Amino acid sequence: MQAVITGASSGLGAEFARQLDAMGYETVLVARRREQLETLRHTLTNKSEVVCMDLAVPENAQKLFERFPEADILINNAGFGLFGAFRESDPAVLERMIATNVTAATVLLRLYGEAFTARGSGYILNTASSAAFMAGPYFALYYASKSYLLRLSQALACEWKPLGVTVSALCPGSVATEFNLRAGTTSSTKPISAQKCVQYALKKLFAGKAIIIPTAKMRAAFVMSKLMPESWLTAFSCRVQTKRMKEK
Repeated sequence: MQAVITGASSGLGAEFARQLDAMGYETVLVARRREQLETLRHTLTNKSEVVCMDLAVPENAQKLFERFPEADILINNAGFGLFGAFRESDPAVLERMIATNVTAATVLLRLYGEAFTARGSGYILNTASSAAFMAGPYFALYYASKSYLLRLSQALACEWKPLGVTVSALCPGSVATEFNLRAGTTSSTKPISAQKCVQYALKKLFAGKAIIIPTAKMRAAFVMSKLMPESWLTAFSCRVQTKRMKEK
């Protein structure tokens, strides 16, 4: 059994690797930072391979699949955010975010989806976010990219369930990782541990749950997002993010 994990150098990706390794899976660790990947690999019990790869490069998702077409699980976890005014954002960074969060994730879904449905089995987990539930002023592209991934996951979960393939979207709130530091902001809520988040995510993935929300608070937020007008949600998000902008 083999699991391909993108964004595996730290945070949720590294924790997915550790917990899947403990379940007996061989792991393919994919990220840009080789040193962190090698350090992680040496802590694992089962066979693992390090793939130092930038998924923002257009052809790399295809290359990754071609190297590991027989995997049983895809953890589509690579991604990043950028906090700040959209009009002031570096266009090159925005392009990288789209290439990583949207394009690479979509290509891997397409390729592994075809392979999994052909054999009638397989699991795909896409790391989305509670950010997918609404628009996010001052975090605009990140929120939009996660909303895209959530909706795509929901559609494919429905398409591929009859073919034996499970697709899930993980939508946590704040998790204790380096995400906020790299995004240039701080968390607005108390984070949960990566270990707790991943443990819950894998349990629900293997149970066939399409949308995975690890905490009761975020599950309540998801329900509220369905009941409240979009304009209210956006205004609420704007207030929260504006406060964070002032603290930046």
